[in-house]
Amino acid sequence: MPKNPRDITTDLGLLLLAGIWGVNFTVVKVVLEQIEPLAFNALRFPLAAIALAVMVRSRPGITHPARE
Repeated sequence: MPKNPRDITTDLGLLLLAGIWGVNFTVVKVVLEQIEPLAFNALRFPLAAIALAVMVRSRPGITHPARE
């Protein structure tokens, strides 16, 4: 029976995600003291879209869906 080595990158990614979720409330609270909530959301969505676009383009083998 072949053994599959455990991929550590998945575990590290999950730990990073838990850390981001953990500090999210504090970061949002501090940022909202500095700028308006509407301005914060206006920054948040485009920055998230840019981050996702960079992640998708950096992964090998990911293609766009067929136009059919």
